[in-house]
Amino acid sequence: MLAMVVAMSPCFSKPMTEKEIKKNVKDKVKALEKGGWEVWGTTLTLDAALAEFYTKKSELGDFGYEQVGSGSESTNKTVLHQKALIDAARSYAQKAASQVVGKIISEMGSISAKDLEEFSSTFSASVSKSINGQLKEYFSIIRPSKAVPGSYEMQTYFLVDEKEAVLLRRQALKEAYLEKRFKTEVMDALDKAVDEPLTN
Repeated sequence: MLAMVVAMSPCFSKPMTEKEIKKNVKDKVKALEKGGWEVWGTTLTLDAALAEFYTKKSELGDFGYEQVGSGSESTNKTVLHQKALIDAARSYAQKAASQVVGKIISEMGSISAKDLEEFSSTFSASVSKSINGQLKEYFSIIRPSKAVPGSYEMQTYFLVDEKEAVLLRRQALKEAYLEKRFKTEVMDALDKAVDEPLTN
């Protein structure tokens, strides 16, 4: 059985100062505008959208995980936005599985590649299916596609509060265990690793 009692690491990062946030926003706006991006789907300016995003991420400290989803090659901007949400969920799930597997390998050099692969696939699928409720959307940017003339590409920015997302990952771990029945020693290592917050 899963113990599920390991506490998450405390938040040690200091929040960014207002000056640091403004600098981050200025640098990011410059880079995005140079790349031909503009804000989409909000009345906020790109500066204001980024300022809100970085302020909230700073408030979350070590538990604030930034996730960007991408959609491309469509003339329908609503479809692009949906693609970005799906991509964000998939990317987050892959990162969650990769981070846990990395910690397991460092703790258990003898674990089999088959067990790791089966866990990663099952765990990632479960997280991807249920992460949408934890993806807090802030803004999207859009530009004409360089690959397909007449279409667009979009990026949507999300934040995940890792204090809340850990509950989802614990459930995903439980589902992976019930489906695959991993060995006890494997589950002990997984149990310890899954509570670690994701980091950018």
